[in-house]
Amino acid sequence: MRIVSLFLVSASLYSMGVTASPVSSQALIKCAQIAQDDARLHCFDAVVSQLQSAPATPASAAQRAPVAQPSKSAPPSAPAPAAKEQPQGHNNFGLQEKQRQQAADEISAMITKVDQGPRDKLIITLDNDMVWKQKDSAFFSAKKGRKVIVEAGALGAFYLKVEGSNRRIRVERLR
Repeated sequence: MRIVSLFLVSASLYSMGVTASPVSSQALIKCAQIAQDDARLHCFDAVVSQLQSAPATPASAAQRAPVAQPSKSAPPSAPAPAAKEQPQGHNNFGLQEKQRQQAADEISAMITKVDQGPRDKLIITLDNDMVWKQKDSAFFSAKKGRKVIVEAGALGAFYLKVEGSNRRIRVERLR
């Protein structure tokens, strides 16, 4: 990912006609080595803005001032301040891919409530406070007190099945 980012920045600078000096290349390499996403993005933005503000002629590129360390606000050794801690494990299960990168592949829980939604779709509440809504129109017998398994499928799909059964329905997490 870092190499791809470095390549894209270099390619965009080349396509704009700006020839990067060895100092700016070193600054890009330093930015690529930053582990925190926000700090790395800030570093790349600072380097690119400094390169864009300089004249684009080759003669002035040699006279360009050396690029300073762009990540003064967030040094690479200091962690970026986190606005909200991401819970680990199954708390992110069923949420968007960005939020569930470290989530489990499946969870199991007990059904505490089953409601009928519009068009006879089931709305199933689990004992871990998750609420799942049926997405397909398949018949499914869900009863309070039964143990279910929610598993991740391909392309962001989620399936709910009663433990011990091979019948499953496609579901979407509401909360």
